[in-house]
Amino acid sequence: MKSLVSLALVPALALAVVAARATDASAACSKIECGSNSPVIDLYEFHELNEIGLPNTAGLRVRYLVASGVTYRADVIGARLVGRDLASNAVVVEHGALTGAHLEIVSPNGQLYKLSIDHVTLATPFWVGAAASPGAESYELNYTGGNITQKTPVCSLPPRGTQLAKESVLFSGERFVAETKRVKAAAADDGNWFNIGCYNHVLYKLFYTRNTVPSSALGYALSRAYHQAMLKMYVGDVCGNGNAFTTQGTPLFWNNPPYNWGSAVLGQDVLEGVWGPNGALCIDDYRKGATYYQGVVAPACGSQLPPTCASAYPSLSPFPSNAYLFTSIPQALP
Repeated sequence: MKSLVSLALVPALALAVVAARATDASAACSKIECGSNSPVIDLYEFHELNEIGLPNTAGLRVRYLVASGVTYRADVIGARLVGRDLASNAVVVEHGALTGAHLEIVSPNGQLYKLSIDHVTLATPFWVGAAASPGAESYELNYTGGNITQKTPVCSLPPRGTQLAKESVLFSGERFVAETKRVKAAAADDGNWFNIGCYNHVLYKLFYTRNTVPSSALGYALSRAYHQAMLKMYVGDVCGNGNAFTTQGTPLFWNNPPYNWGSAVLGQDVLEGVWGPNGALCIDDYRKGATYYQGVVAPACGSQLPPTCASAYPSLSPFPSNAYLFTSIPQALP
């Protein structure tokens, strides 16, 4: 089950205590996430693209950004797509002017696809932080090409609802390895790669909870280890070996407190586990139940199965030094 399954978050309850509810959805499996709103062009599943034309793991290559019939070089600056003049490299097309533009995408067999930008929201709000914190741009992406003549959402399972539910975030600064569910170590060419996180895709959630490099701001400048721990928690990579264990609609809260913690923090909720950059440090009650945990997770983990929190951290205090967050299972859902 090497896939990244997503958790849909609710807004932060406070600056020091951040809570989230977890769900995923059923859709095609992409290379970075399975069972959720994942990026797909025709038969090609992917989560990142390269600005200078290098093929991604699906073999897709970006050629140009085209706006009003003019060809530009695509560039993602932090979390903002722009079009640069091919001669001067100056930013010419950006923000709302991207509406109606498209990226030329070439498949491994040479077929041309148009990835169109059909709406731009200039300030999609973050999920944590002060209410007045600025948002980031998000984009409604559709494609045509190959045998696809009608505009088709790039996101494989766009939820019904608001315009934002149709949109994706594009961001650079970090890369992700699907097989191991790890934040990739920096490499020389990383600046030319950018991620596509569809609405409620795990990359979208990492971004809007400020667990990526470009979204870490306003007191949320967390380390890559924090980002890694969040990724492992989101997908339920209990063993830390890249296997993901979670299910659609599973309620879950997460909390990353900078203080001692225990029953007063958990309230009526039940502790699930404690998470670090390599996966779960301990698990008490798993989000999918004891039968699933013992019948599916434990055999898959083998000797890598984490201990119970009751045995590893019996007092629940202080917060383990190598831990970054804990998760709890709500007992009284609103």
